[in-house]
Amino acid sequence: MAPIKPTLHHVMMKTSHLDGMIAWYAPVIGAQVQLRDQAAAWMTNDEANHRIGFLAVPGLGNDAEKVRHNGMHHCAFEYGPRRKFRRTAKRQFFGLAARRKERPNGR
Repeated sequence: MAPIKPTLHHVMMKTSHLDGMIAWYAPVIGAQVQLRDQAAAWMTNDEANHRIGFLAVPGLGNDAEKVRHNGMHHCAFEYGPRRKFRRTAKRQFFGLAARRKERPNGR
């Protein structure tokens, strides 16, 4: 029997920084908020109802011992050419898109 190979549909993360998570992921993965309330947000970058979600559970905080605890280590996304990711990351990290608009030659 052939192994089952399901497609990963979405990832949910707990956070105490809901606005910051939305602001980060929107430009980096090209996602839009599909639904949001005070305690959660669901975003997608394709036809799915959501690909990444955030739960702002009351009482969450940063964990000084997180390295010693079980939990998700990271989540990765595949980009096409590496230059597209670098361009997106530079805009997000350093605000290059805003600065380019200020320059007359756009470089």
